[in-house]
Amino acid sequence: KLEDVTGSRKSAEEVMERYDRSMPVLIAWSESVVDEMYQYGYVRSMPPTSRIRFLPNPYGRYADPGKLEREAVNTIIQATSADITKSAMVELNSLSKLVDTHLLLQIHDELVYEVPIQYAEEWLGVMKDVMINTTYKPEGLSLKVDGKIGKTWYCNHYGFG
Repeated sequence: KLEDVTGSRKSAEEVMERYDRSMPVLIAWSESVVDEMYQYGYVRSMPPTSRIRFLPNPYGRYADPGKLEREAVNTIIQATSADITKSAMVELNSLSKLVDTHLLLQIHDELVYEVPIQYAEEWLGVMKDVMINTTYKPEGLSLKVDGKIGKTWYCNHYGFG
């Protein structure tokens, strides 16, 4: 936690080490992604789409290996999140006609729908179910989906109203 860092480099390193120890599977996965990037010069998003992103030569004259390693890991996370969101949007589009809902906005992995109030709770349940079980979810990946009902996205997001 950020509040555990008192400002010293040693304290920050201790927080990072505790985090690494608490997430061994994530750390191992990140290391395998970095190994792939060094071996092949690219990374792939998670199946089933497996999109490829080529990264600059990590051994090049102007390379910043730390930055490239972070980009490699972030690419897979962001691309996979985008694939899951797009897949859910397609599935929800056909269902939205059943209760006269309209997709108003997509912000990264957030979907904002306009829904008649009498269907709001039911639609929220449908959305969560579709997003958790979407077709393009990588095998073995479990998702946590949050949702809120409110008058506006701004009110829900920032807690006003």
